[in-house]
Amino acid sequence: MDIQVKTVYYCSHCKKHYLHKGFATRHEEFCSKNPKNHKLCYNCKHFGKKDIEVFADGGEYYGDRYIKTHCFHCSLKELDFWTLSAQRKGLHKLYDNEMEFMPDVCEKFDAKWIFINEQNEKLPWE
Repeated sequence: MDIQVKTVYYCSHCKKHYLHKGFATRHEEFCSKNPKNHKLCYNCKHFGKKDIEVFADGGEYYGDRYIKTHCFHCSLKELDFWTLSAQRKGLHKLYDNEMEFMPDVCEKFDAKWIFINEQNEKLPWE
């Protein structure tokens, strides 16, 4: 019987584990439980989902075509935003369109819900 001792890397947000540090680091950057990925937009009245068509250059083999997908949309600013999974996959580098990354702070933020923390205080955006 062989016994091997290996280093295991855990995500500090969701506790997923990996045997390779690079994969764990990559996961942690885009982990849905990572606080830096919690944008104010998700709790805004003007935030929604929108179906779109994106032009894809398939080269000689696939040819040019449009791919149906979705993105996030701000109805107040009339802006489209990349989803977190699209950012993780690097799709913003492949497709030439006018979508943006979600901002960390927005001057036109209008909360859908009011959250209260354990100390019975409103969270910073209220």
